[in-house]
Amino acid sequence: MNRSKQSIKNSAISITSYITKLVINFVVRTIFIHKLGAEYLGLNSLFSNILTLLSLADLGFSSAIGFAMYKPIAENNIEKVKSLLSFFKKIYLIVGIIIIAVGLCLTPFLDYLIAGKPNVDVDIRIVYVVFVLNSGLSYFFAHRKTLIFAYQRNDVEVLINTGAMLLLYVLQIIALCLFSNYYIYIALMPVCTVFELVIVWVASRRLFPEIYGKAQILPRDEKKAIIKNVYAMSLHKIATVILLGTDSLLISSILGLEILGKYSNYLLIVTSLLTIVGLLANAFKSSVGNLVATETIERNQSVFHKLNLIVQCITGLFAVCFFVLIQPFMEIWIDANYKMSFFLVALFAGYIYLMGNRHAVQAFKDAKGLFWQNRYAPIIECLLNLGISIGCAIWFGVEGILVGTVVSLIIVPFWVEPFILYKYYFKTGQKTYWLKYALHTLLTIVAGAACFGICWIIPGSGIGIWIAKAIICICITAVVYLLAYFKTPEFKSLLETLKSLKQGKKHKKDNKLVENVQNLSESGENRPRNQQDEEKVDVGEDVEIVES
Repeated sequence: MNRSKQSIKNSAISITSYITKLVINFVVRTIFIHKLGAEYLGLNSLFSNILTLLSLADLGFSSAIGFAMYKPIAENNIEKVKSLLSFFKKIYLIVGIIIIAVGLCLTPFLDYLIAGKPNVDVDIRIVYVVFVLNSGLSYFFAHRKTLIFAYQRNDVEVLINTGAMLLLYVLQIIALCLFSNYYIYIALMPVCTVFELVIVWVASRRLFPEIYGKAQILPRDEKKAIIKNVYAMSLHKIATVILLGTDSLLISSILGLEILGKYSNYLLIVTSLLTIVGLLANAFKSSVGNLVATETIERNQSVFHKLNLIVQCITGLFAVCFFVLIQPFMEIWIDANYKMSFFLVALFAGYIYLMGNRHAVQAFKDAKGLFWQNRYAPIIECLLNLGISIGCAIWFGVEGILVGTVVSLIIVPFWVEPFILYKYYFKTGQKTYWLKYALHTLLTIVAGAACFGICWIIPGSGIGIWIAKAIICICITAVVYLLAYFKTPEFKSLLETLKSLKQGKKHKKDNKLVENVQNLSESGENRPRNQQDEEKVDVGEDVEIVES
């Protein structure tokens, strides 16, 4: 129950914080487009994607390192945690230095990544260097973030990150409105990154004062096991980022920055929706790690099905809403000139569905440390993605690039990841998993078709009509899922969990009331007789409440 409460708390804070950042980011992006234009937006997106591809720490180290910490934390082995943290600190430091060094070495080749001469009044090399430094700096205290995550205190790290990002967005809005200067806009990024790192360091010291001081050297065999998992996990996460990271590079080098700027608006919505699903899954991941370290396989498989149902329903809802609502949203947000094809929208909706539904499988696979078993799968996925995307881009343009992404996703991780989880951990057949996946896909298609048909016949445009359509999409999709799942064991189990949490809060209130009554009674014994008589009625009322 403590795991459930902390997971729900983490997910609520993570999603609320992210939505807050997302809303302000939309404001920043809108002002950015009107002040600087689509070419600057494309340049911003290009450099962000280059650095994302280089950032190996975010691509897998945190998952592999978190896995190593779950067991010693569950056993309260402080010395082991200190040793692991000291080792991870060195790894992250090396990664940060490598990112900065490799990133700077790519500076002379920037012209090859942009089709034609960009219509921007800045030196793209200076801009790129700022992005590189900002990315490299973020890993110098990353081990402290991992410690907070492993202790299931995601809420603390999320609140710190939210505060730093809100500060950045506010300063960028002021800079755009007063100066319309891109140099000032990007210079604020490393400043706020350093601010966030300092706060994370202070918070981790206060939360875990015992995890400080001289640590014992980690045994050689344990180092080898961790590095092996880090290497394998990095390959997996690199493939995930390459799916869309290389898309931006291909669009920039083949089609130009203006097309990339328009494409990046759709990509922002897609990544935002997937990030919300990821935040939900990550909020449970540390609890899943504790669960895997302490509970039976049968118990964990039951929890997996519940988490998978939650993730699938949220992912399906997001895919349906994106498919139906994104085009009118673009007209309202910017204007019709920034809209792209309906085929691209359908491909993005499919991408949201496929990527989002991986999160529950990945959460359990990472918690169990199954990084090495399918280490070659991401390499095959990357090669397929690049080959198909480049080939299709020549014939179909920007839509062809996304076709390569979706096809490579279906060919490799779609079936490989569940296979690994069931074979090496659950050790059971996958038939039930795939039947549930097929049913959910059918339900999502039915809900999407119904929402699209109803919203298509609604006349008019504008924010009011768009909100009405959004409500229709949410209600129809929710009803379809509810009718299909309300009798399933997973849904019933989720309801029981919610009831237990509610009863736990009630018991906590009752215990607090009893404690207050006892304190009042004890204090009354030490008072003069007449004062006890005056308060007797009040105490009696409290006792009657407790008994009832």
